[in-house]
Amino acid sequence: MSVVEYEVGRQPGPPSRKRVEVDPITLRVLGGAFHAIAKEMAGVLFRMSYSSIIRESEDLGAGIFDAEGRELCESDSTPMHIGSLPWYIRGFLWRLEGEIEEGDVIVHNHPYLGASHSPDVAVAVPIFHDGELLGFAAVTAHVLDVGGSFPGINADAFDVYAEATGGRGVSTRLELAAPGDGAARRPWALRSSDVDLHGHVNNAVHWQAVEDGLRDSSVDAYLPLVAELDYRDPIDLADDVELLVGGDAQALCVGFRVGEAMRAVARVAAGRPPGSR
Repeated sequence: MSVVEYEVGRQPGPPSRKRVEVDPITLRVLGGAFHAIAKEMAGVLFRMSYSSIIRESEDLGAGIFDAEGRELCESDSTPMHIGSLPWYIRGFLWRLEGEIEEGDVIVHNHPYLGASHSPDVAVAVPIFHDGELLGFAAVTAHVLDVGGSFPGINADAFDVYAEATGGRGVSTRLELAAPGDGAARRPWALRSSDVDLHGHVNNAVHWQAVEDGLRDSSVDAYLPLVAELDYRDPIDLADDVELLVGGDAQALCVGFRVGEAMRAVARVAAGRPPGSR
């Protein structure tokens, strides 16, 4: 990568796909459909977010982009984010050398590869049709605590590596043990406001159930705690959910069961994350 590309990025140039003539009415219908998609993407993020800076300040961007990062539609949220998403996409395309496969999920927040700053984390999913990469569905949002040297924006960091995770590993799949046979059981009532636009219970609601269990547990909530959520399958509003709550003075374990299937398991234990101060 040249110095110019490193500093200002690489422009994709004119589109390489064959131009298709579209009449004004069809173009307007397609434009409205794309706009609705972007608004729904942002709405899902608003509803599922546990962070007030996303949920209330709408500090996020969402949209659909072509295979080289050109914007097709954007959400009615923070314009800065939607302006940066094309450069996120071009940044990870360069980093991955264009090796994108169907089913990939790209998480990206590197400021020198397109991100606005490291707390703005983007998630992009490639869109394929008949094996051909057509574009990306992408969102980005301000995450207050990305695991830097301290929570929030680290204004004292002298380079981007000073904002890194300090060697702490991140797993894409947790495998937490479900509560044991002696766990207390009770039904878990759901409200219509607990679900996102897809009808699934959002993560924030899972944590509300964990916090309720923590108040009644013997775990000292005034100590530093590590919380983990093994999210296995979605929970829908019509599901009959049973909460299983168990643990001891060192850890609380909460299971979310529908029928015989454990849909999610959460664990809260005394301690600090590896590498934290």
